[in-house]
Amino acid sequence: MYNPLSAGRRHARRIAVYGLIASVSAALVFYAVHKDFAPSLAALLGGLGVVVGSWISAQIALGGRVQGAGSAFARLLAGIGTKWMVVLASLLFGVAKGLPVFPILIGVIVATLAPLVAEIFNLRNKVS
Repeated sequence: MYNPLSAGRRHARRIAVYGLIASVSAALVFYAVHKDFAPSLAALLGGLGVVVGSWISAQIALGGRVQGAGSAFARLLAGIGTKWMVVLASLLFGVAKGLPVFPILIGVIVATLAPLVAEIFNLRNKVS
């Protein structure tokens, strides 16, 4: 039996793992370059904001039972809005704690783009 919601949940889990790996990698790169925990913690905070926001977004968008296109679209919009509110909250928290802003933004960018890059390479492997 085909269940598109379970496929979406698996895909959301995979996206979270890719973002988490990218966030930890960015934090390790910042620590290796600066030999200080503040930039690496800032990159990790930004990346984790995206990962947690994506996970919450998936729970909202893919949770519940399927009713109609209007409710599915409303859940999708609510999930996306919640994700970016969590990302914004992590940015504001990092700035309020005195962490450097550039590594936070790099963490957000890396965690956002990592699933896209992973899917591109995965698609290339399937075609070849």
